[in-house]
Amino acid sequence: MASMTGSMVVTLGLLAAFFGLVVFVLYATNRNAKTFSDYAVGGRSFGSWYIAMSYTNSWWPGATYTAFFGLSVSAGVLGFYA
Repeated sequence: MASMTGSMVVTLGLLAAFFGLVVFVLYATNRNAKTFSDYAVGGRSFGSWYIAMSYTNSWWPGATYTAFFGLSVSAGVLGFYA
């Protein structure tokens, strides 16, 4: 088994530090919520504007990705280079 290079050790160390920071922030901000499901949905206090933007931001990338490949298939292989 080959030994890990220096850059790989640094990369894995930074990833571990990042995920550790994420867990710490989630733990620190979860103190006021009664349950995790209450924390995850913000106490169901989001307005209609935030819900609409959340829907749009989750729908748009998937629709664009699907439409791009549908257009490429209909245009032929050269559609990938257009």
